[in-house]
Amino acid sequence: MEYLVEDIREVIETFNSSCVLVGHDWGGAVAWNLAMEYPALVDRLVVLSCPHPGVFVKYVSTHPRQFLKSWFQFFFQLPFLPELVFKSYDYSGLYSALRGRHMGCKTPEAITDEDYKAYKYFFSKPDPMALTGPLNYLRANIGTDPLMDFNEGTKVTVPCLLIWGELDAALDVGMGEMSHQLAPNMTFRVVEGASHWVQQDQPAVVNNYMREFLQQKY
Repeated sequence: MEYLVEDIREVIETFNSSCVLVGHDWGGAVAWNLAMEYPALVDRLVVLSCPHPGVFVKYVSTHPRQFLKSWFQFFFQLPFLPELVFKSYDYSGLYSALRGRHMGCKTPEAITDEDYKAYKYFFSKPDPMALTGPLNYLRANIGTDPLMDFNEGTKVTVPCLLIWGELDAALDVGMGEMSHQLAPNMTFRVVEGASHWVQQDQPAVVNNYMREFLQQKY
């Protein structure tokens, strides 16, 4: 995580300016961490489908339902096997994640056939890092002491908007509500009928929430 945060810090400082920082899922985790470490670089923070990391650590340990939802994060810690399972049956793991009944988008054509082909093309490249590289984000950052220590009890003070899909099958909406404890200037919005891929399911709703947030005065 520290390397990812430093990458984004360097990009922002290249422009000699602060920014509005937006991230989804793991990108949201990086955004949370950067806002904690370098608040002067972030005017506004927008996070989609990702709780404050300190909340995630606490919530998983006290809510069995979320622990079960997080099974794939623990499974991905194994070497080799997750890649084999993901590729099996013509990349059924990818289809389930993006278009499956449980985890996938809820809005028809949120992920079009062309979109899906593009994702599948990338992950099926012969380069082992096409799939192993993304999985290594989880392997490098789940359960490590630096991640736990860095996030536990650390507040985000910048104005923040957290957007969550009502039907998120990966992360309980309760974690979004609990994030208020570590982000006192946070606005929380739940998008009805949306999955974990909330910006694909309901782009107009997400954009409107973001526009309203950015127009507010703090």
